[in-house]
Amino acid sequence: MTGMGRAPGGAMAMEDVGDLQRRAAHPPPGVRRPVLELLPSWPYQLAPQHFTRDPLPHADLILCRDGLVHLSFADIRAALRNFRRSGARWLLATTFIAHEHNDDIRTGGWRMLNLERLPFHLPPPATLIDERRPMPDGSDSGKRLGLWELGVQGGTG
Repeated sequence: MTGMGRAPGGAMAMEDVGDLQRRAAHPPPGVRRPVLELLPSWPYQLAPQHFTRDPLPHADLILCRDGLVHLSFADIRAALRNFRRSGARWLLATTFIAHEHNDDIRTGGWRMLNLERLPFHLPPPATLIDERRPMPDGSDSGKRLGLWELGVQGGTG
């Protein structure tokens, strides 16, 4: 992913996401849709079928920020399969890197989710973007946007 701004150590800062969004709004000639954003709307109205079974337009990168954390394990697995089916090369998704154990929920709830842990067991992301979201006590929440190459299979099948 050449041309992406990176902070020292290869991590991107949240400010770089704005640059990605500006580039997506004005793609270079010959690029039809470089980024497909799948973000929950506000007021919150989650439609899991958009993630899990509806055909998605082709994009180079799918941005799914704060989306998978609201889905059950079964719906997350279906979403990851659907992302791969779309032909996109990259997934930029919310993950909590310090979170050790993933708990299943009913779709529509919320919990911290670490996509590198079971049951998903994705490989380490190509890069992490620190969202700089502290916990109420001021400690680091571990919330990041992780960049995964969709062709690299983890434990999701």
